[in-house]
This record gives sequence, C-alpha cells and structure tokens, in this order.
Amino acid sequence: MNRKENILLKLLERSGPKFHGILLRITLDKEAAEELMQDLFVKLCQIRNLKTIENLEAYTARMAINLAFDWRRKQKYSFATLSENLHPFVQKPAISADNEELQQILNASEQLKGLTRECFALRYIEQMDYDRIAERTQKTTQQVRALCSKGIQRIRQILNEQNASFYKEAINE
Repeated sequence: MNRKENILLKLLERSGPKFHGILLRITLDKEAAEELMQDLFVKLCQIRNLKTIENLEAYTARMAINLAFDWRRKQKYSFATLSENLHPFVQKPAISADNEELQQILNASEQLKGLTRECFALRYIEQMDYDRIAERTQKTTQQVRALCSKGIQRIRQILNEQNASFYKEAINE
C-alpha cells in the first residue's frame, strides 16, 4: 500500500462515521448516503497530491456536504423530468408529516452559497459547536456565528417566500 492509500484509510477509520452521518442527515436516504460515501472516497483517491490540502478532514467534510446537496438537487430534477414525461396523474411520493419541515429546510438550505452553507450544515446538521467550525474553516468564532445567523435568516426568507406563493396560489384557485 502506498502513502496516499494509508492516509485515506486512516481518514476513513477516524472520520468515516462522521462523513456518513453528514451524508445521511442531508439526503435522508441510507442507500444514497452509502453510495455517496463511496463517491466521496473515489474523489479523494483521484486527488493527485493530498499534501497540498491543509486540513484533509475539513476538506472531506465540505466535499461530503456538497455531494449530498448535489444529490438532492439531482433527485428533484430527475423527478420533475420523470413526472413531465409520464401520466399526468403521477405525483411525487408523499412526505411524512414528521419530516416535512426538515425536507423544506434542507431544500431551502440548498440555495445557500459557499461558506454560509458549509457553516450552516456543520452547525445545524452535523451539530458541531462554533469553536470547532471556526477551527475547521479557519475563521473566527464570531465570523462563524454571523455566517450561521445569515444562513438562518436566508432560509427563513426562502421559506416565507415559498409559503406566501403557496397561499397566493391557493387563494387564486
């Protein structure tokens, strides 16, 4: 085994469950999380020089978050395309009432950008404290708090806009 493989195996042993947890909490799908976990490590194996990455665990966590949100985006797109091409009565599977709000929040959080999305996911999905997020992102604790606050405000705005348009459509029908 070469040095790169040893580094990745140690990372998998040490932090694999964390990465899987991130993927599972964002996708809400065990099979998808397992597939994305494999994709994550395939992508890591494709990196030519791991030495250039300062914090491999933080880099991998960010990759996991991005993979999970990309997966969610593709699922929405593939269902929309599928339902347009099939019988007009085909509907999206019902979301259970207990996780409908979680689905809405995750859908809204897909619209967050860059570091705001990463901080939001680490804080509220991974449930990491501000100090650890600051360490991981190389920002101050205050900056992380501000980014998380900005993320929450943006998600509230998105959800309010969605609810307003829903009620407007309901009234017009």
